[in-house]
Amino acid sequence: MSRFDFHQHAACAGQPTAIFYSDDHTTNTRAAKQLCQQCSIRQRCLEDAIERREEFGVWGGLTASERVAERKRRGLPTGPYGLRYSESVRNDRRIRETNQLAMEVGA
Repeated sequence: MSRFDFHQHAACAGQPTAIFYSDDHTTNTRAAKQLCQQCSIRQRCLEDAIERREEFGVWGGLTASERVAERKRRGLPTGPYGLRYSESVRNDRRIRETNQLAMEVGA
């Protein structure tokens, strides 16, 4: 099973990705968070986004800045800076996979 297989069961499956990746930090963020609150896999989605240091969008009901704050609260590194090269490459690959998934879910 792929690391993203669980997303097919998400409340956001089939929703426009613009809701989750928007410059409108009021209306769209609110709509995305409301959708996440109804989702049965919200916590798993959030943990996945925190683990891979997702830098964009709403994941698991939290914005990028809220996820950084959560990583700090947990005592985890908060950004891609200072990573060893191999970790940076893996992180870049995960971001590309996530963005591809988001495009497929939004299609």
